[in-house]
Amino acid sequence: GTPDFIELPAVFHTNFKIKASGEILQLTNPAGKIVDQVEREQIPTDFSWGRAPDGGPEWHIFSTPTPGAANSTEGLVDFTAGVTLSPPGGFYRNGTSVTLSTDTPQAQIYYTLDGAVPADSVTMFLYDDPIPIDSTTVVNARAFAPGLLPGKASTHTYLVGRDFELGVMSLSTHPDHLFDDKIGIYVKGTNDNYENKRYNANYGEDWERPIHMEFFEPDGTLGFSVDGGVKIIGLAGRTYPRKGMALFMRSRYGASQIDYQIFPDLPIDKFSALVLRNSGRDIVEHSTLFRDELCQALVADLDLDLQAYRPVIVYLNGTYWGIHNLREKQNEEYLAAHHGVDPNNVDILELYHRSPPPIVIEGDAEHYNDMIDFMNSNDMADAENYNYVKTQMHMDHYISYIAAEIYLGNVDWLGNNMKFWRQKTPDSKWRWMVFDIDWGLGRASGTVRHNTLKMALDPKGPGSYPAWTTLLNRRLFVNQDFINTYVNRSADFLNAFFLPERIAQTIDALKTVLEPELQHHFARWGGDVPNWERNLREQATYAVERPFFLRKFIMERFALEDTVEVKLNVSQPGAGRIAINTLDIDALPWHGIYFQGVPISVSALPAPGFRFSSWSGALSSDQASTTLLLEGDASLTAHFVSNDEALNRIVINEINYNSADDFDPGDWVELHSSYEVPVDVSGWVFNDDNDTLPFVIPGETVIKPGDFLVLCRDSIRFRQAFPNAEGCIGNFGFRLSSGSDQVRLYDNDGTLVDSLTYNEGNAWPTTPDGGGATLALLNPALDNALAQSWGASMAHGTPGLNNEIITVIDVATDDTLPASFALEQNYPNPFNPITTIRFALPRADRVRVDLYSSLGQRVATLVDTDLSAGSHRIIFNATHLASGLYFYTMRTPTFEQTRRMTLLK
Repeated sequence: GTPDFIELPAVFHTNFKIKASGEILQLTNPAGKIVDQVEREQIPTDFSWGRAPDGGPEWHIFSTPTPGAANSTEGLVDFTAGVTLSPPGGFYRNGTSVTLSTDTPQAQIYYTLDGAVPADSVTMFLYDDPIPIDSTTVVNARAFAPGLLPGKASTHTYLVGRDFELGVMSLSTHPDHLFDDKIGIYVKGTNDNYENKRYNANYGEDWERPIHMEFFEPDGTLGFSVDGGVKIIGLAGRTYPRKGMALFMRSRYGASQIDYQIFPDLPIDKFSALVLRNSGRDIVEHSTLFRDELCQALVADLDLDLQAYRPVIVYLNGTYWGIHNLREKQNEEYLAAHHGVDPNNVDILELYHRSPPPIVIEGDAEHYNDMIDFMNSNDMADAENYNYVKTQMHMDHYISYIAAEIYLGNVDWLGNNMKFWRQKTPDSKWRWMVFDIDWGLGRASGTVRHNTLKMALDPKGPGSYPAWTTLLNRRLFVNQDFINTYVNRSADFLNAFFLPERIAQTIDALKTVLEPELQHHFARWGGDVPNWERNLREQATYAVERPFFLRKFIMERFALEDTVEVKLNVSQPGAGRIAINTLDIDALPWHGIYFQGVPISVSALPAPGFRFSSWSGALSSDQASTTLLLEGDASLTAHFVSNDEALNRIVINEINYNSADDFDPGDWVELHSSYEVPVDVSGWVFNDDNDTLPFVIPGETVIKPGDFLVLCRDSIRFRQAFPNAEGCIGNFGFRLSSGSDQVRLYDNDGTLVDSLTYNEGNAWPTTPDGGGATLALLNPALDNALAQSWGASMAHGTPGLNNEIITVIDVATDDTLPASFALEQNYPNPFNPITTIRFALPRADRVRVDLYSSLGQRVATLVDTDLSAGSHRIIFNATHLASGLYFYTMRTPTFEQTRRMTLLK
């Protein structure tokens, strides 16, 4: 098409500048003065917008641009109105009749039935009488009138003759965009030259064509109807008759995103791109129609970046095109939606064996290449070197990733289908994405006996793939800590996520969804239900047989002698749980298979009202969290005793929801753990009252006993404000309301761990709402859903530390207001290290309370804000101060009083 241009009269000099701000174009002279400006309008592609006559006040739209010449072509000033179709598109069991109308006077309406937009270059029909619809049809209608440009086409799909139990995606475009030998992206074509020599076909080129998308729910409800672009995707899969497609939303088509919750179980309602998979290599022999989807479902509980899945029925220009798998596209918008990161500030890389590594999708490869160079230049068996690499990549996450891929037997991996990303911030680490496992679960040559572990460590590269495809694994597997973690992670997965009965249940669930559509699909593309069910049984058989072979491969590779059985139990049902490595076991007694000679970690997690006392059996210890070297079968029992003071919970402990203007670290919340053992919170989810942008806590995130974890919205701003704060991760993708908001924390099983709604009612402290303080829990043992459990922190809060100094307002009624100003003696006094200071205000006033040493030096400002009338108290924690005599002074514009306190440690 015509490239973008702006035309200026020749008298302008090169020092004039053009600036675009939103929809405003400005022209400034060398002195910076605006000499002309205009608000841009949306115009059709390859049309221009200009003044007529030249330099005149009126703007017109020109179908023939004239850059560098006078605006001499005929200009138009407006568009025709849209066309209304009645009834609207949808499901019509017995057909219907469609009438067309427009609000543009004297306009003629033209329509098409082949998917093309009505235009001079297509075959179209002049609307006169209602259009009879007796089979599935796409009606495209557009209004034309003298002196006006034709407006936007209206596209409606009428699905006739059947009911649906799956969602329906109707795609429509000019047939040539798909099937023409020269420009069609769905055919081999007859062109002479192709950029992609692997295919030498139209479908092998990176061509995008315009397309209209309509999505209907199974009940006929229209989900969305938008214009976008389409490309053919897949490697070998694009050569099959039914191809995979990527759908793109771009502003040039009219909208930059789809605003609809396409995946019911995914709380995201904005998508810039989608994928319609044809099931990849799973489309041919051993086809199940959902092999990749099944593989991802089996690892859905792990800390991995997966694609949401929804099977849909596709129609192309009104023709039935069968079952496709609607998926998320793992791009920068995916990362923003799932991780709350800035989509314009990420590195996304991909490995493909035919190209030098890595391929840059977004950002750059500098950080990744530096990491690989370090691993090539340093001995990874050395703990210091290995620990450094752990600061560059999410090691625990990566171990889970390769353990899953190896179990699944994915041979189309390492040199292909490897995509990874990081946020472009100093402390961000690499994470890997899971996708396209169409060769998994026995699809590969060798099926259940395929030694995918050996493949992942092949120094020559697996199969025809080059040696660099296994480099990262080979460097890491020289480290014993990495080996032990991988071995135990594989054992954990085999004992929990890859149990044959669990896989069989997942297969049945996916099978049940597709069954009503199979006859239609197989009638269109070939195949039959008995063969399909036989393929599903092959997957279930893989699940039964794979554990034996994978354990055998692990023992051979790492010279392990045998497997052992580990049995776990608790002394009293309901008194607690046991964590073994990455598994949190609450259904006890329990047993699993591990490896002799490889140490496992176990932790006793007491329930509220209990505390851990000791282990018995193969382990005799009073340490709640410890390791055990397995020399044979082992039976362990965790003993708990009653203890009403034991909290054994993780709570939201401090909230910064509305920073002061002069100190803004961004929103953040602090979590506190009262467990006696470390708690792995990887995969836990933090949310406000909206489910659309959940923040998933990344892998390798563990809160130590009695410690804190800070979740922040902007990690850079937070660290600039609190350079010494530890244990902060980000970035969550939503703002906390400055009024009232709900904050929620879920574990990785989806169980609600903690929830509260702050500022609900007038009993909450006011200074955290823009006054510079944070909302701080007086004690982690209190019920944080109650306003009286919270206070306002001193200064700007204490992220990662105890909530040390807190003001609390005791709300008073008119008949209980204090008669005068008063500062009371602290209690207890002497104290160690916490005391309470009370003061009274007969009216609302500005209050400042300062703490001084015995030498008169101001140690801290406890309060400096406007407070309402009533009784107030300060909970003061002096952990950071030395023993001695201190003075505290209260000042208002009309009152001042000083008292003394003694700290004895």
